[in-house]
Amino acid sequence: MLNLSNIFSTYLKSDTINIKKEAQKLEEEGRYIEAIDRYIEALNVYPDDKIIYVNLGLLYEKLDKIHEAVEMYKSVLLLYPNYITPLEEIKRAVDNNIDISVDFLEELLMKVTSVKQKKLLLSLLGDIYEKQRNYSVAIEKREAFLEFNPRDIECLHKLAELYRICDYHMDRQKKVLEKLFKLDKEDKKVPSELFEIY
Repeated sequence: MLNLSNIFSTYLKSDTINIKKEAQKLEEEGRYIEAIDRYIEALNVYPDDKIIYVNLGLLYEKLDKIHEAVEMYKSVLLLYPNYITPLEEIKRAVDNNIDISVDFLEELLMKVTSVKQKKLLLSLLGDIYEKQRNYSVAIEKREAFLEFNPRDIECLHKLAELYRICDYHMDRQKKVLEKLFKLDKEDKKVPSELFEIY
């Protein structure tokens, strides 16, 4: 006896693969809007295909529709919180001064289990809160990041600067600078900053 659901599923899968190939060909030809239409068609059949979401996001970026691209990345992160590629794309958007909801990122931070993803989220949230001048929360995010990677020189520098901005954290700033002094002997700025504190 034939199992019609298996036959139908196999047909849909092969049809979706063809649609994705067509979309990739259209993208290579620079026909981005048509490629988007084909990817959306494939997404209607397989709404949990993470590659389609990322490809749609990248296509929207090529059309300078950054907010639509970010929405695609957010959509895939809701389905796959530990998928690093869309979060890296969101970080790139934030680095280019695109506003992202911290509520979404904070919610995502609660869902992720991947250490790499948590570190990227903490770094991203630290950057966003610092840009918003919400220094106490930026400090919290940087300190949480250092729990995963206590020797991260870039994060230590950012944290030392945040402590400097918030004068009431002088002892913490001193400890971070002392750590940086030990880790990064080439940095000539750290000794002078330490001298100012002593």
